[in-house]
Amino acid sequence: MRVPGIVYWPGTIAARAKEGGVMTTLDLAPTFAALADAPFPQDQDIDGRDMSDFLLKGKATKGQGLFVYYFNGEIEAVRKGDWKLKLAHDGWRPNFVEAGWPGGYPPHGDLLFDLANDPGEKNDLSKEYPRKVRSLKAAIAKFEKRLGPTPPTIESRGYQDHTAQRYRDAQVREALESK
Repeated sequence: MRVPGIVYWPGTIAARAKEGGVMTTLDLAPTFAALADAPFPQDQDIDGRDMSDFLLKGKATKGQGLFVYYFNGEIEAVRKGDWKLKLAHDGWRPNFVEAGWPGGYPPHGDLLFDLANDPGEKNDLSKEYPRKVRSLKAAIAKFEKRLGPTPPTIESRGYQDHTAQRYRDAQVREALESK
């Protein structure tokens, strides 16, 4: 999820300024409302955060610390600061990014990464930092409790015939199961 965001606002945001933080599209509405001094609902729990201090001053915003990754309505991973925890899964996920993960991806236990030193997520540190794993899992539990039940996943269906992909997925799944 390392996608750059480019913000252009002459006279307000310094040209060529670079900040290394996490901001999502969920943060846009509360941020734009704050920048426009517009009222924003305070009686609702909004997923996004006001990131105006981050954009204007390069300062982390209160509450910015936890970033949750979802896939098909389930929490797959969480990031806090430079640490990212990918939760264990049984190994089969539907493949919607055909070029990147033909056949889904293999099963794994919890995986912990230090993104500052390992942005490619190649070195699992979960065994070396079990307390960090427990801490991030506790943060996920707290997040889920605050969020409450999520609506059921809506499965998107395309018009393409995915016969070749299903065949390739079956080959990959068979290869994984034979190991």
